[in-house]
Amino acid sequence: MTPTDFLKQYFNDRSALSEEEWNFIYSSFKVVHCRQGEFLLTPNKVCTMVGFNPNGIFRVYAIDEKGNEKNFLFQLEGSFVTDYESFLCQRPSKYYIECLREATLVSLDYTSAMTIYEKIPPFQKIGRLVAEELYVLAKKRVEDFMLLSAEERYLKLVSQHPEIFQKIPLRYIAEYLNMRPQSLSRIRKRISTHQ
Repeated sequence: MTPTDFLKQYFNDRSALSEEEWNFIYSSFKVVHCRQGEFLLTPNKVCTMVGFNPNGIFRVYAIDEKGNEKNFLFQLEGSFVTDYESFLCQRPSKYYIECLREATLVSLDYTSAMTIYEKIPPFQKIGRLVAEELYVLAKKRVEDFMLLSAEERYLKLVSQHPEIFQKIPLRYIAEYLNMRPQSLSRIRKRISTHQ
C-alpha cells in the first residue's frame, strides 16, 4: 500500500469522502522523504506541517536546562508527525522532531489544512477525530506518570508496542519512561527471570 493509499484509508475509516473531495484533499498534500537523523522541527520554529507517517519512526523531545534530552513521544507507523500545539496555534515549538528510521510522510501545510477545513466539511470531522485521539493519548500519558510505577509503565509499553524494543534505542525508551537506562535494564532483567 502506498503512503497516499494508507492516508486515504485512514481518512475514509473516520468519515466517508467522495472521490471529488479526496482528489481536492490529495492535491494539497506533499510526499516528503525523511532520512534517519533528519530533523523535521527544532525548538523556536513554528511547526508548519502535519505529516501522516505510514512507515517511519520519529521521536519528539526537548532539552532541559541541564542539557538532558527529555523524550516526550514516539511517533510510530500509522501516526501523525507534528507538534500539534505549535501547528494549531502557529507558535514556536519547544521540541525537536527527529527521524529515527527512514520514512515517507504525506504532509499537509497549515494554510492548506485551513482551506480544506473550509471547503470540505467531512474533513472537519476527520480533524476533530484526530484531535480527540491525540488528546486521549496525551491524557493517558499524564495519568501513567501520575498513577503507575516505572515497572508498570514499562509493562504497559511492552503490551501496547512490543516491537518498539527492536526499533528504538533503549536509552530513548528509558527517557520516555522517565527512568535511567540502568533502571530500565534492571526492570527488564527482573521481569525476564520471573517468566
